[in-house]
Amino acid sequence: MGGGAARDCDRPRLRRLHAAERNQDRALESGLDRLGVGYNPKRPPADAKTAEILAEVRSRRLARAIGDPLPGVNAFAAPVFDHAGHVALVITAMGPEGTFDASWDSAIAAALRDCAGEISRQLGHGTARATEGP
Repeated sequence: MGGGAARDCDRPRLRRLHAAERNQDRALESGLDRLGVGYNPKRPPADAKTAEILAEVRSRRLARAIGDPLPGVNAFAAPVFDHAGHVALVITAMGPEGTFDASWDSAIAAALRDCAGEISRQLGHGTARATEGP
């Protein structure tokens, strides 16, 4: 195959990927994230409160929202990591405060954490595949 094959690969897909990356960068740089907790390796946490929130999320492998930003709604969010250790997606569970147990040791928290961990493993996070070359 000639050198043109690489140039002719799926150009529309490549344009979409680059556009998505540019949009994410613009959102992070513009401060769209009202708490400043959006991950941007070029920017340190906005303040001590944000650093505390990030440390808790990393320690518990979950983020928790109790009535904020939506009054009366509780939620957990768990990151899913890819083979390189990057966040590939976030799984969220939410429900009304009267029926959604938002305690850190709840069945909901455990199930979400386990689910995110299993998907991360399936994506190669924490396995030998993460360090193997092509």
